[in-house]
Amino acid sequence: MPIVDPPFKRQTEPPPGYTFSYSQPVRPAQPKATYTLLGLMAGTYILELVVAGLSQEWFELVFPISYGWWLHPWQLVTSTFSHASLTHLFFNGLFFYFFGPNIEGIIGRRRFVVLFLVTGAISGVVQVHLPAILTNLSGYDFGSSAGALGASGALMGVFGVSLILLPNSKMIVFPIFVPVPLWVGGIFFVLLDLVGALNPNSGVGNFAHLAGLALGILYGLQVKEGLRRRGLKIVHG
Repeated sequence: MPIVDPPFKRQTEPPPGYTFSYSQPVRPAQPKATYTLLGLMAGTYILELVVAGLSQEWFELVFPISYGWWLHPWQLVTSTFSHASLTHLFFNGLFFYFFGPNIEGIIGRRRFVVLFLVTGAISGVVQVHLPAILTNLSGYDFGSSAGALGASGALMGVFGVSLILLPNSKMIVFPIFVPVPLWVGGIFFVLLDLVGALNPNSGVGNFAHLAGLALGILYGLQVKEGLRRRGLKIVHG
């Protein structure tokens, strides 16, 4: 489990000559933000079923993010919590359950929620616009997104932070049931999404995944530098 030395969390620099003497788990005993976000995903999916049963037009207006989202800005949030199926929700939720608490413990609840919402919104916008932009620039058909939904972009943001702060922690990549370091899993995900991006009919938000991962890596580098300046370090135990 990753651990962080905490004595100088609230100070800019440790005193001269300070040496690390103890550590504590960074995974909070009660990762309330992670569990709350998971609950909101589940609740949103139930709401999706109700609205879809009443009006498909209302469903498309409320839940997916689509071209023209600036006229319906709530889609920046609702699309992150919405999912296309129960299977989609289950696997995204499982991924978030394992990766969320550690990062919440390191950066704190508020920043963790902001990370989730911002990476989810930006990755959704990227998924809507980037395929059409690349198609116009290259002439290759990258497809277009009539609408996108799912927490995958936000989850890849969390994973990107994990990749920087906890690169040697272990994960299992399906269908390979052998634990591998996170950095190996990160390479696998990038290759998978790059290949998927070339298939416009895959039905997967590959551009959202890559955007979320890139944002998470950038933020992870910022967090790591902030910890270094405060004399904190993360080790693996």
